[in-house]
Amino acid sequence: MELANDSSGIVELMVLDNGNFRSRDDNKILLPADNDSWIVHLIVNLHI
Repeated sequence: MELANDSSGIVELMVLDNGNFRSRDDNKILLPADNDSWIVHLIVNLHI
């Protein structure tokens, strides 16, 4: 998801990983109780 901001040349993004596709091998899939989700807030300066 792109986030609106007032800074020219700055892009802000949020990325969610719900952990459902950690492995394509069915023998390595985690149970829901052992699975973690995470979100990352990225700020990218396009002027660099």
